[in-house]
Amino acid sequence: MVRIRECPLTAFDIKSELCELDYHVIKSVAEQRLDLAEEVVAASVGAVEVSMTVLVMTDLAHGTRVSS
Repeated sequence: MVRIRECPLTAFDIKSELCELDYHVIKSVAEQRLDLAEEVVAASVGAVEVSMTVLVMTDLAHGTRVSS
């Protein structure tokens, strides 16, 4: 059985609850943004690798050499 609090919440109690909720919301959003940033970096690295591969293949097709 759930017991109901007999004393009313004080302003301090409410502020503490809101601060804890804010912390969890901010932490969750920050973690999501970090995940997104990691995906963007991975995609950028992948795009650079593809570009370099195409450049090398193009140069090989033309008989020139790529200096890296």
